[in-house]
Amino acid sequence: MTFVDPQTSMGSWVFTGNALAVHTLSSDQFTVSYSVSYMEKEPSDTVLSGTIESMQDPGLGHETHQIVIILPPSDNTYGGVLTYSASEPIQLITLNGPLGSDETPDDLFWTPDGTTIFELTFIDTKSAMGSWKFSGNGLALHTLNTNGFSSSYSVVTTVELMEKEEVMKPEVESPAMTGPVTVEVSLPSGTSVPGCEETN
Repeated sequence: MTFVDPQTSMGSWVFTGNALAVHTLSSDQFTVSYSVSYMEKEPSDTVLSGTIESMQDPGLGHETHQIVIILPPSDNTYGGVLTYSASEPIQLITLNGPLGSDETPDDLFWTPDGTTIFELTFIDTKSAMGSWKFSGNGLALHTLNTNGFSSSYSVVTTVELMEKEEVMKPEVESPAMTGPVTVEVSLPSGTSVPGCEETN
């Protein structure tokens, strides 16, 4: 469950999840007027949703941070739209890479082992909810503190395979070398072939 306390009696909320409720910690009843606009998406290879608890960031130098990895680091490039609702303001992260041995990372980078290096796109939303159109080799929600957080998310994504295409060369078969060929043809007597009639 993602629990967001807006500390107000009115407002709007961009949400994602399998259910939605308005709640109070008081034992007194309350009345709410609401309007909801939503779209249901069936889970598939390109539509992901869930609620997840953060963990310690496994990146070197990020040990005091918390992270929710939604799309793990990959050689493939992901693209799509993320909708999220977190229990506290979060940062959005995409990874770009991995970088080749001859490439130098920018100031912001992420590495799990010191060898595999990804450039880091880091967006501090200062918000606990929203949506983001993204592209990269990994997708995560992040905080710069040690306290855990939870988040519900929905991702509609495409995976673009960035493998090098092999150039297809047409196969041309060389004709087999043969010598002169004699073909025997028999025609019944009295048969004429157009263009080959006897003339007097």
